Amino acid sequence: MSDNQQSDTSRNKPVTMYYTADEKAAIKREANDAGKTVSTYCRDLVERQRTADDLEQLDAEARLERVMAEGTDRVEEIAEDVREQNGLVIHLLREIEDQLDGVDLEETDNGTDTDDDNGSGSGKAKSVDELL
Repeated sequence: MSDNQQSDTSRNKPVTMYYTADEKAAIKREANDAGKTVSTYCRDLVERQRTADDLEQLDAEARLERVMAEGTDRVEEIAEDVREQNGLVIHLLREIEDQLDGVDLEETDNGTDTDDDNGSGSGKAKSVDELL
C-alpha cells in the first residue's frame, strides 16, 4: 500500500512546530524522561490539552444551564409573588369599595361638588371593577 492508499487513521502526517534551541532541548529531555519519542510526547500533550479544553467547555455549558434554570425558577417565584400581591390589592380595594358603598364620592371639600366637567365623565373609576 502506498502513502496515498494508507487509511486516514495512520499517523503519517507530520506537524511542524518551531522552537528555540533551548526549548527544543527541554522538550527532548521531557520526552526522554517520560520514555517517549518527541513525536509521541508532543502528540500526548496536545491530546491532553484538547481533552481539557473539551471538558472545560462542557463544564461551562453545564454552569450556564444551571444559572439559567436558577434564573427561570427565580422569575417564576417573583411572578407568583406579584400574582399574590395583586390578589391582595384587589381584595383590599373591594373591601374599601364595600365600606364606601353609599358614600357620595362626588362631593368633597365640605360638600362642594368638584366635578368641573358638567357630567361629561371625569375619567375616574366609580368601582373597583372599573379599575380592573
